[in-house]
Amino acid sequence: MSDVGYSTAFSYLLLAATGMYCTERYQCSICTIKLACASFAVITVDALLGAWHWGKEIYSSLLIRRKSQLSSANKSEGTLQTVYTYTTFLRNLVALPFVVTQVWLDYGYEEELANFHSLLCLVPFHLYLANKTNNAIIDMMIAVNGASFAIVSCMVKSLHGMAAAGSYLFTHFVFRSGHLDFDQGSVTDLQNYGLICFMYYSLMCLSKTSKC
Repeated sequence: MSDVGYSTAFSYLLLAATGMYCTERYQCSICTIKLACASFAVITVDALLGAWHWGKEIYSSLLIRRKSQLSSANKSEGTLQTVYTYTTFLRNLVALPFVVTQVWLDYGYEEELANFHSLLCLVPFHLYLANKTNNAIIDMMIAVNGASFAIVSCMVKSLHGMAAAGSYLFTHFVFRSGHLDFDQGSVTDLQNYGLICFMYYSLMCLSKTSKC
């Protein structure tokens, strides 16, 4: 396994640990549905599967000595790989919108306005179900949510909120394959560290609300 593989698996473990911390630390006495926790949880599950994806070469190398187990291991890997693909797609859909919705709710704004951000997820999700996935629509949804996050953060004067919005937008639009002259592992590392910043700053922003 290459050093890049080790570093990427490690970055996923850090991301998962951060997600668990943020999920456990977020408290809001007025919210019955904690969308921020759902966002952090989705990122955490995807990170754990990502750590497995990049670290499975260690396990695979051990199975070379046990050929009888190799077939069943390949079947298990195929199933986990499919789940990992789904969780990554789900993370792209809900991670930012759910946090943005939570911020608008926690700062006391209208529920209709807040829920609009999460409802935007339904558009690319329906396209996915119809096998018509459109990355441009996902990018547009993320851009709208990121701009809204920045706006509400300015309105409530939350530097943490601005940092969270900037972290996610930078991670999604800059740290992506084809935009940087890096291998896939290094790009994934940058994405993971960007998401770590996003979750931490989001937690700090939500923790500062006067009603929570």
